[in-house]
Amino acid sequence: MLDLVDFHSHFPSPNAMVCTAFPLESHALQKDAQPLMRFEGLLPQYWSIGRWEILKTHLLESDIHLGEIGLDRRFAGAVPLDRQFENLTMMIRYAYSLGKKVTIHSVQATELTIRAIKEASLPSFSVLWHGFTGSKETARQLYDSGVLIGIGPRFHGDLPAITTANPSWVLETDYEGTDENQYNEILSSCYASAAKRLGMVLDEVKEHCYGQAQAFADKPIPRR
Repeated sequence: MLDLVDFHSHFPSPNAMVCTAFPLESHALQKDAQPLMRFEGLLPQYWSIGRWEILKTHLLESDIHLGEIGLDRRFAGAVPLDRQFENLTMMIRYAYSLGKKVTIHSVQATELTIRAIKEASLPSFSVLWHGFTGSKETARQLYDSGVLIGIGPRFHGDLPAITTANPSWVLETDYEGTDENQYNEILSSCYASAAKRLGMVLDEVKEHCYGQAQAFADKPIPRR
């Protein structure tokens, strides 16, 4: 039975929306893996026209979605931020033209990332902001733009305030390892911690994330 949905993982779990960004993790590309959704992305520091052309073909010819992509000020020396912005906007618009969902990575570039999302005029429930660590004001801005926010193990802010500002919150592990037992322990811990911090019953957190998953995937997700 599926009762814990992970909205961002690099481990190919049937509970997870699996993201594989360049360089591609071989374990996340296992042919027999059946994740809830599969994403393939291109982080700003690895940008090249050749890699983007390959990714465009994958998006066009398969059921994968786009992510993670985004802006990262730490790599502005190698890829200027204005160029990162142009690349991000172009990739978002291409995904939108195909009806694909998008997972966003943003480091020290919040306002510029929000601007890229707004300029692309993406429909609600088509973008997930991975690894959200911002303020309640930013959370509200993203909610007004129809963007889900992913809360992971590294989030240490005021969770009740953030989830009130953006009711479209979800939980994610961002797990990059290969140990299934460790992965399952981390996913369970994410849910238990969120329930405690929010003063919610664990089953309420499960139902909330399950509902968000169906809205984001835009299709029924069977409980298994």
